[in-house]
Amino acid sequence: MLAHWFVLHLLLLANQANRDGMHANALALTRQCFEAINIIELGICGHANAEATLLKWDADNLTPGKLRAWLQADVWAQYGPGLWDEPWSTFMREFAALSNPMPTMAEASRSGSFASITFPMRQSRTRN
Repeated sequence: MLAHWFVLHLLLLANQANRDGMHANALALTRQCFEAINIIELGICGHANAEATLLKWDADNLTPGKLRAWLQADVWAQYGPGLWDEPWSTFMREFAALSNPMPTMAEASRSGSFASITFPMRQSRTRN
């Protein structure tokens, strides 16, 4: 239940941050919402190993990425098609990637996809 209220509060904060022009903050809060949704999912999925997995997460022995991998392999694959007849596990994997643009940006930077902008150094003005 705590994760449910956490998600609702984060969604409100993310909405306000986005409206106030703090888009990076809104994205970070949205990412935290997604992580909390995974915890909620773990609590209601009914999988035989869900409780043990939740205890590992609670003891900080399971990273968010490892939790998503477990959900993808053991839970989401059982749900069948979701939006646009896409498998649920595919949707959740791609949604997680979209809400965390940093690896994508790092890859684009390594591949040279980003344009590099350099600004000339400002000349200091001295008074004589």
